[in-house]
Amino acid sequence: AIIYATKGMGYYKKLDEVCRDWLGDSDGEYAGRLCSGLDGMDIAEAGFSLWKLALEANDNPDVGARISSSQDYRACRESISRAEGGRWFLEAWDAFMRDHGHHTRGELELYNPRWSERPDYILEMVRGYMRSMGSIDPLRKHRENAATSEMLAKSCRRRLRNPLKFAAFDFLLRQSQRGAVLRENIKSEAVRILALVRRIFLELGERLAERDILECREDIFFLNLSEVESAIRDSNGSEIKELIGKRRAEYEMNLDIIPPKVIIGRFDPDDFVAEDIDEDTEVLSGLAVSPGTASGTARVMLRSDNGQIQPGEVLVAPFTDPGWTPHFMAAAALI
Repeated sequence: AIIYATKGMGYYKKLDEVCRDWLGDSDGEYAGRLCSGLDGMDIAEAGFSLWKLALEANDNPDVGARISSSQDYRACRESISRAEGGRWFLEAWDAFMRDHGHHTRGELELYNPRWSERPDYILEMVRGYMRSMGSIDPLRKHRENAATSEMLAKSCRRRLRNPLKFAAFDFLLRQSQRGAVLRENIKSEAVRILALVRRIFLELGERLAERDILECREDIFFLNLSEVESAIRDSNGSEIKELIGKRRAEYEMNLDIIPPKVIIGRFDPDDFVAEDIDEDTEVLSGLAVSPGTASGTARVMLRSDNGQIQPGEVLVAPFTDPGWTPHFMAAAALI
């Protein structure tokens, strides 16, 4: 499956070349449009499933009123369980967490808590979606993207009079679309395994904290595997706590560093001098990686969990990964 997904990336590149050479796609938009609106992609389904949760809550006044309260997740869940139709909503919530709770920001990092561990974060997203009802409709937009993709594909086929070129285009399109879905779904399953590994380490960290070898269970992520083994055998955690303290301090320091775009050799944060920022700049130029234009108020978010995008805003982020998907539902564009 991994080999097939990797081939899919190669097919996509070839599809782009074919669209440029045979169909006059000078802007390089066709390949992106042809591979948009795809079904079955796990991380996209996560966003749609979250939106459906908000729809279900919005359609049930009793459940919706309880969700819209300022209660935290635990109290809110208890309240919803007593609402008419609340059981159905909670079943849908639990299904969402089973299917997509392994995602998070920077999800390849074991230290980062998963969505399933932060239900209050997901609850706030549902509340935000409920406030956005009427302003956005991600499901309709997805259907429109799929229809636009299909219309473009039909147009491309009509223009390819040569049977060999027609067949080659059709083959590349199918493989590119399948490869795109498979690539994301393989990554999702790998992240699901990582989430399981994280749970195992958290349980081990909890037991070591009970023995006073660690200050808290999350400290275990500041140890390598050999040090974890030593911690299990060691009845005195003073040295381990000191080691973890130093690594936590280094971690906190590194959070404030914005590394350069290009690093040659080994990066030394102690010798790093950040680039000057031109605060008088009014226009930023970049490379478009998907078709279309949009405008709106810019909302700068350095982390996926430190704010919430409002309908029509342009999301400005240092990077994105599947953990950002809930914000894409309302954003007009992404920088």
